[in-house]
Amino acid sequence: MAESRVVIPGEELGTVEMFEPGEGTYVTPDGRVRAAVYGKFLADPRELKAVVVPLNRPNKLRVGDVVYGTLFDNKTGLSLVFIEKVEGRDRALAQDNFAAIHIADAADHYVDDLSQEFRPSDILRARVVMVEPTLRLATKEPEFGVVKAFCGNCRRPLELSRRQRDALWCEHCKRAETRKLSTWYGKPVLVP
Repeated sequence: MAESRVVIPGEELGTVEMFEPGEGTYVTPDGRVRAAVYGKFLADPRELKAVVVPLNRPNKLRVGDVVYGTLFDNKTGLSLVFIEKVEGRDRALAQDNFAAIHIADAADHYVDDLSQEFRPSDILRARVVMVEPTLRLATKEPEFGVVKAFCGNCRRPLELSRRQRDALWCEHCKRAETRKLSTWYGKPVLVP
């Protein structure tokens, strides 16, 4: 019968004479097999292999994930975003939360200047299109783009304009601004 118990990182599982080290384990210089992660230790005496299956798997982004983030800067050809939340997941990310939107991935039309599409402090809904070597997002589809924006003058939240498509209106300053809007604009966004 296979042995099974919960172990913590560094806990001794046996020796290299007893088990071949498997996933979630490591071997010390003196030949001890130890747990590398918090998880369930599985050892089958017939297989002679020690494996630790993580119980609290890290929350990592995958291509296709939908994320919410705050735009913090526009560079030439890139918008830089800090990812706040992954749609459908409650846990925080176990990786760098900084991502970029390339100018070609910002909208379904030609974009000459990203500052016309996104501005610092805008909250965006985007899709992950690349994870390695750098985290890249896209907002081309109608449901992606700015979901909440603030007036460039007074910093109050902007409302959808009743007169112009893809335009936002500041009731306080009586001024209009444009963005690459998501069809989700103005709907509640649950960002921690």
